[in-house]
Amino acid sequence: MKRLTMLFVLLTAAISGSAQYFQTPVTEPSVDVAGYASREVLPDKFVITITAQERENRGKQSLQEQEREIFKVLQQVGIDAKTSLKLKNNYSTNQRRSTAQEFRVYELTLSGSESLNKAFAALDTLNLWSVELTSAVCSTVDELRRELRREAMRDAKQRAEDLSGAIGQQIGECIYVQDESSGGEVRFYAQKARAKVEESYEDSANSIPEPSAVEFRSQTISHRVTARFRLLK
Repeated sequence: MKRLTMLFVLLTAAISGSAQYFQTPVTEPSVDVAGYASREVLPDKFVITITAQERENRGKQSLQEQEREIFKVLQQVGIDAKTSLKLKNNYSTNQRRSTAQEFRVYELTLSGSESLNKAFAALDTLNLWSVELTSAVCSTVDELRRELRREAMRDAKQRAEDLSGAIGQQIGECIYVQDESSGGEVRFYAQKARAKVEESYEDSANSIPEPSAVEFRSQTISHRVTARFRLLK
């Protein structure tokens, strides 16, 4: 008996929740519908964080030399380093001058996956401390969301017309609409296979490196609306 009572309570709660689908009361003949729209998107704006470490051992490069090499290889693959590469940070790991290690951190901002691949391939030829993809965004995501809301509303209207037409009626004006979707950040995930460099940079200084393999998983942006249309006789 106790189980039956609990089941009855749960069913009552479910029915009550369903009744709250629309907050406005139904006072006239109408049709309630939901509309959907979705789109697969890929990133088109990227930021690569480059960290160079000062090396004082024989045969190694200073920070200034590494910076010049970064500019050089980027220019070779058609990337304007003067406008896209910015110094983000300059720091030391130790306050004692004799044991301190100096680092410089740069941000390289790129548009398009082709430029991203070229930059990775070029930077792979240098012996840098680290090269990381730290940002990948879709620059048109806000406009896409607005368009998806419009598409979802058009889908809701079409559904209402289909339903009313099945019973020989037509729909009138929309008397209630609610956007049930939210914005939020779109996260993209990439898998990068570093390019294998068979020869030294000095031997290949005049050649353009092959792009590294950088692939992104597309993400789905979707929107849903609920709407109520007046039914005409």
